[in-house]
Amino acid sequence: QYINSSDFNQLINEENISFLSEKEKIKNEIEIFEVSLKLLLTLRESLSLQNQILSDLKDKRESLIALNRDHKDFIDLEEGECPVCGYDWQSNDNLILRINETELKIFKQYNEDNSKFEKAKEDLHKRYLENFKALIIEENKFLGTELLKLIDYDSFTRLKDNYNSYKNRFENFLLLFKDEVKNQIISMINFRIIEDKNLTKDKILELIDKEKPSVETNINIDEIIADFNLYFTNDSEKLNKLSLDEIQQKRNYIEYQYFNSISVGINSLEVKTKNLNDLQGEYDKIRKTLDEKIKNYTKSIIDKISIPFYIYTGKILQNHSLGSGLVIDFEMNKADSQIYIKPTNRDQEVTYTLSSGQLSATVISLMLVLNKVFNQSKFGTLLIDDPLQTLDEINSHSLVELLKYNFSEQQIIISTHEDRYSKFIRYKYDKFNLY
Repeated sequence: QYINSSDFNQLINEENISFLSEKEKIKNEIEIFEVSLKLLLTLRESLSLQNQILSDLKDKRESLIALNRDHKDFIDLEEGECPVCGYDWQSNDNLILRINETELKIFKQYNEDNSKFEKAKEDLHKRYLENFKALIIEENKFLGTELLKLIDYDSFTRLKDNYNSYKNRFENFLLLFKDEVKNQIISMINFRIIEDKNLTKDKILELIDKEKPSVETNINIDEIIADFNLYFTNDSEKLNKLSLDEIQQKRNYIEYQYFNSISVGINSLEVKTKNLNDLQGEYDKIRKTLDEKIKNYTKSIIDKISIPFYIYTGKILQNHSLGSGLVIDFEMNKADSQIYIKPTNRDQEVTYTLSSGQLSATVISLMLVLNKVFNQSKFGTLLIDDPLQTLDEINSHSLVELLKYNFSEQQIIISTHEDRYSKFIRYKYDKFNLY
């Protein structure tokens, strides 16, 4: 405004000079500008003074001429004599001419000084004021743009009036979060200008959603209402009177009871575990003893039947490809004790070497041996189901011979599907007078 109106008195004002000195781009020019401006003001004051003097001089001259013209008949002046200085210019025309020439000389100097002033003013505008004006306009545009980013005055006033309330609410809001989340929220809004408010808002809402305590969707509302009626007698004031400290104390108590019950349960389980370990030890001892007893008992059985079994298999099987007679081998040293039936002086079990008929004869021999050695019944009867089905003729004859000599005192009942074997057995027993 002062530049446009060429108000140099305001421009030289200390406040305005200080304002311009703060501008980085022109601060080095301000000192010379201030000197130039003072010289211009001095020149303008000189012109103003000259103008005032010339104006007064002109007015006095006009008054003197008018006075001389009106009273020339009463003034004793010669033709061409100057009424001011008394110099004789020979004629009045010559006097007027000299007065006009003097006036022109005086005004010529004034005009020259005025031209110097205008030239100095123009130079000042071109060299300084136009640059200053452009800089100020540019800054005003920038400030205008920045101003648009700020809230309006009414909003600012409203915020200022409610600042303490908003501050307390915001601080209470931050107390809901951990320090890490709190710092994240502050880092998002701790700016003079927030470029994208919606984006910042969405990010904060996302953080809030992550920190919200999860609430089960299957909450029983009726149960909550029933608990409220039970513990607070349906009085919301009692609920509102609860402080955070009281709730925390109650929570601590519940947690204590919970962990205490767990501790009691753990102690109980430890006692049970110890008892079970003791029982396990006793069980292991008993099992070991039983295993030893069973093995010893089995070994004693094997010892008792091994010789009769060798004889019976030898009689029934006669001479087979692996020799006569089979032996029972009981391996006790392995984790799982096993009983093997093998030919004499062979390691391979009979399952992989004998035919199905020979295996049947082996089984019959074992059953007969067990009956012979351990039978304590007074019933005196043998029941054999179809022993001759898979036996060949030689094995069948041998079996009948074995029954004849070793079980002659017992009643023998044999079932068979083969009529010829039935006739054969009856024939043999009839010959032995046992039928």
